[in-house]
Amino acid sequence: MGKLGGIRTRCTLFRGRTKGCIVNKSAGAAFVLLGLSFAGPAEIAQTSPAATHTAWIATIILLLAFVAAAGVAVGRGPFGTIIDNRNRMSLSKVQMILWTIMILSALVVATFFRVAHSVSDAADIDVQGELLVLMGISLTSTAITPLILRAKQDQSSDKPGFANASHKDVSAASLIDLIRGDDMANAGAIDLSKVQQLIITLGVMVSYSASIWTALSLGKGGGATWFSTFPALKDGLVGLIGISHAGYLAYKAAPHGKGDKSGEAAGFVSAKQP
Repeated sequence: MGKLGGIRTRCTLFRGRTKGCIVNKSAGAAFVLLGLSFAGPAEIAQTSPAATHTAWIATIILLLAFVAAAGVAVGRGPFGTIIDNRNRMSLSKVQMILWTIMILSALVVATFFRVAHSVSDAADIDVQGELLVLMGISLTSTAITPLILRAKQDQSSDKPGFANASHKDVSAASLIDLIRGDDMANAGAIDLSKVQQLIITLGVMVSYSASIWTALSLGKGGGATWFSTFPALKDGLVGLIGISHAGYLAYKAAPHGKGDKSGEAAGFVSAKQP
């Protein structure tokens, strides 16, 4: 037991290796990284207007490091922020975090660049309505997911297959959780609704990232109108994301059998009755 800057630290053993000494210290590291995420781009933009791409990539990396440090700070490892109370990696949490980091990082870089070039109302950057709708869809999906899982768990006393499939320990969480079923009835199988949603989300993110990259390129010469608004997001893409999320939630709510052999065979345990 020790202290760092007034923050109490504690050591624990994890599979024979010491990890606890960094858990609480990571809370301070997380805030330092968050500060660098906002301060770093200012220096890059002021030094070289042509470095907006570098600033954007650096900000994304720092924000990802902040998310990882926050997970370690709560004792759940670098992926702790995307692990739910079933000790499984959550697809809805991953999507929410990735969209937030993409939009926030671009907003930070654009604002600092505009400030560095004395643009009036530098922070007056318009966020397209379609983009807000997309963020709202992602947030809604993240909020509704645990409600659906809780409702099915409530029925698990006489329908074991409805029980939420959980890992015994957070160390068992893995990326394959992102596309596996959620119930004991289908936890050992691939959830096609998750696969579809993951592919569509990644496709739209890559497409929109390219639009942001192009918009940042236009700022190499400065100018009051540079990045005064986020790139437009096609209505069709927003509709595609909406349909994907609706299908994902509907499939999650649907029954997949009463037995729990699939989850047991894959090493899952039934979540405790709430």
